Amino acid sequence: MTYLFPILLLAMSAYVLYGAIAGKGKLFSLENIKDECKDKIRKYLRILYAALGVIVLLMAVVNFGQSVLYSNAIVEYEATDAYKTEFADVITDGTVEYGGMTYRVEGKHTVEEMDAILRAAMSAHPDKFQTQQSAMSCLGGGASANVQNYYSASPVLDENGNAVYVSTIGSVRSDANDGSFLSKLYRAISSKAMSILSYVFMGLAVLCVVAIFVLINKFTDKEKLAKTRAQQTGASMPSGAFQFDEEDK
Repeated sequence: MTYLFPILLLAMSAYVLYGAIAGKGKLFSLENIKDECKDKIRKYLRILYAALGVIVLLMAVVNFGQSVLYSNAIVEYEATDAYKTEFADVITDGTVEYGGMTYRVEGKHTVEEMDAILRAAMSAHPDKFQTQQSAMSCLGGGASANVQNYYSASPVLDENGNAVYVSTIGSVRSDANDGSFLSKLYRAISSKAMSILSYVFMGLAVLCVVAIFVLINKFTDKEKLAKTRAQQTGASMPSGAFQFDEEDK
């Protein structure tokens, strides 16, 4: 599902660009356009559809880049004082055991480590938890409020104070600087720049759509349009069916 939206945008851009190049199809439905203007409006529409297709294609590229680079922020976890107080019997020499592994309680933890620390407390004191599901696995979505009292979460920051992300392809961290292609992309464009580009392209796409509607409306033959609508609607009732004025006697 991560890449569903950019895939949809890519399909839309391909459809619009094909229509612009071919100059035919439903995008060029000109039945109600003035006969003498059809060639002119077709030319203008091809230009506008070509621009729209390119813009939507760029939107797809930017959205795909956001999904790959900036959709997974790295978060670190800590056991709270409430955990250390209520589960002091679970902690031995500053560590807890779960699943045959030993985990330190103090300091920063990954989601897997914090999950194990919480599960150790759940195993020893199930009565203190409203759910047996892992709070960390659910990321708070399915965990009860009391579970969330036993850990705190904060984003990992790089040396410049920016949030650190891990790519959905290749699992490259934004602070890695390992010379890989994805690492160079992280250096080349920031999350903020990605967001700005996304809004800019969206605004340009809206302008193109508005221009297309204005153009079509300008060259529409109003009489043809009225006849087409009348034929589609049909006359199911007399035009005066809902006129209730009393007839002159």
